[in-house]
Amino acid sequence: MLHISSKVAHIAYLNNDMDKAMLGFDFVLEKIQSRDYLKEENYHELYGIVKNLIGQAFIALKRFPEAKAAFLEAQTIYTKYKDEKTDDGMILLNNLSCAYAELKEYSSAQDYLKQAIDLAKKIDLDDVSPYHINLGMLFFKQKLFEKAKASCSQGWKIAKQHENKEATDAANRCLEELKNAMAK
Repeated sequence: MLHISSKVAHIAYLNNDMDKAMLGFDFVLEKIQSRDYLKEENYHELYGIVKNLIGQAFIALKRFPEAKAAFLEAQTIYTKYKDEKTDDGMILLNNLSCAYAELKEYSSAQDYLKQAIDLAKKIDLDDVSPYHINLGMLFFKQKLFEKAKASCSQGWKIAKQHENKEATDAANRCLEELKNAMAK
């Protein structure tokens, strides 16, 4: 029942019904906590998954300190039960980076993205363009334009190789913003 409830809450999140999503996530977390989830592996793992999902919702709601806390808790649980060398591990590192970036904790945000890129090498994931582009945008926010250009260009190159249109478009936006900022 709790798995289904978490999926319904996630669907509400994807449909931008944040009130319903948060209600559903809170319901699942409360039920797991009432069962003393630390003693049951399946519940503890579900708790981590829901913490990651609620962290994403907190990002959408611009509640960044809460997002950071949720992602950190999700990562702790994830590393306890899963091999870090997975796509899910990379996504969680990217989520952590987003939360830290929004809190202007750029050094930590960069560290998490670099970990994600290093992890991609370990799992032989070829298309890491989004991570390079995100790293470029972090450098951009810090006005480190040359580093931003290098990262966004690397992301663009990888995205083109893998015909990743969404990432190519994001890299183009990044490079355009850089061009405009450097022209000032």
